[in-house]
Amino acid sequence: MKLDWHDDSEAYLLFGKELNKIIAMLQHLSDRNPSEEKLKYFIEQLINMRSYDDMLDEMIMTTRVQDMSERQKGNDGLTLSEILNSLDIRKWKDGDEKN
Repeated sequence: MKLDWHDDSEAYLLFGKELNKIIAMLQHLSDRNPSEEKLKYFIEQLINMRSYDDMLDEMIMTTRVQDMSERQKGNDGLTLSEILNSLDIRKWKDGDEKN
């Protein structure tokens, strides 16, 4: 059986509707094979996965609080470089490869 349709290092976005369909099918498979503990664990991981919207909201609010704190100290606020550093992100360079 083929198990490598996509590159393991690539990330894909799914909406809740599609993810719910996948979980429902996996749950059906799990119900028919109750001894498969790894499948149950994987289903729980999918059910408890945070959405990108939630993660982005948290990132935005954290950055906003840090920026406001800097402004209250009399500074100009956070620079783009400071925001990127706090998120452990750096600017893209021409020599960078994909990912």
